[in-house]
Amino acid sequence: MSTKKEMAASERLEKKLGKLTFGDALRAIAEEDFESLAECSKKLGMKPPSLHGYLTGKRIPTPELAGKIAKKLGHSPKVFIELALTDSVKRAGYKFAVRLEKSR
Repeated sequence: MSTKKEMAASERLEKKLGKLTFGDALRAIAEEDFESLAECSKKLGMKPPSLHGYLTGKRIPTPELAGKIAKKLGHSPKVFIELALTDSVKRAGYKFAVRLEKSR
């Protein structure tokens, strides 16, 4: 997916749903693509309580894990990493959004 398409997709989602979190994005995909959260957790190779922690925002994945989750679900690692980092920054008390760009 190109950077413009990734940005446009995340911006459209935010306009429709408000500020998106990692858990929001993961929940939307889990509910759309899987019959149950157990099926989703199996696809991701994690236990259901771990998945639940990410869905509720009680857990925030590292950038590495966010990228792996995105790839396993067939989505952009960039968007998932941005969401995870933004959640971490917000949890630390800062009002910043994180946007990534490819390094050269």
